[in-house]
Formats: sequence, structure tokens, C-alpha cells
Amino acid sequence: FLDVLEPLARQRLGADPVFAIRCTEKTIVGLAADDRAFGVVNSAFSPDHIVYMGVAPIRVDKAADLPKAFDEYQAKYGKPPRVVLAKGLGAWCLGTSEKTAGQAHLLFLDQVKIAVTSASFGGPLFMGKEFIDFIRNWEVEAYRSKVSSGT
Repeated sequence: FLDVLEPLARQRLGADPVFAIRCTEKTIVGLAADDRAFGVVNSAFSPDHIVYMGVAPIRVDKAADLPKAFDEYQAKYGKPPRVVLAKGLGAWCLGTSEKTAGQAHLLFLDQVKIAVTSASFGGPLFMGKEFIDFIRNWEVEAYRSKVSSGT
């Protein structure tokens, strides 16, 4: 899996090296199992999730699915994904530095906590598309993301 993910992430994120933090917790491996399980984390709960881990993770069944998943995410959101879930393997949080990979990791873990906890209260409630688009295109958040990444 890494032999496909690593060069693809380097190319799409425009960084060499790319930093990745792997998550293999049982809950996360479960979320990567299929589209139904993944549905509880496949959007954003807050502006911080959008800024630091992207609008949503992507999920693939196998390494061969990665290029298409990256292309679809890039076309939809204008940036490459920062979190990749893979069936049976868990997740990778990606960044152009140790700091940005760490930020994606922390926010993804927060995303998982919200999703799992919200199951007891009716399920996840993501931000609406109009709010997600606003945050994605808001200059203040673009600046905040740039400053926090050190670029």
C-alpha cells in the first residue's frame, strides 16, 4: 500500500518528503471497512477540521484505487486529501511537514471521537455544504492554514 501512497502523496502534495502518521486503532480500521462505516467521518464537523485535515478523508479498498480517489477529491475540493483510510489497514494522516501531518492526525482523531460519541445522540451532524464552501474559500482561513503550517 505504501509503495503507491507515498509517491502519489509526494506528487500531489508537492513535497519531498511527505510526512505520514498511521492510525491502526480498532475503531479506525472499522471505519475504513466499507462505505457505510466510513459515512460517519466523511465530511467536516467544524472549520478546524476543514483547515487542518481537509473537508473529509478519503477511503479506498485497495492501493490501486488511490489515484482515482485522489483525483476525485482534488476535483471536488481543489486540494489533495490529507487523510486516507484503507480497508483492513487503518488510516494515514498526511502533511508536507511533521507539524502539518500532526495537525491532520489530531483533527482526524477528533473527527473519529465526535462520530463515535454522536452515535448515542442520533448520529453525526456535519456542517452544511454552504458553510463548508464558505470556510474553504474564506481568505481568513486560508491565511490561518498557511501561518499554522509554517509556509
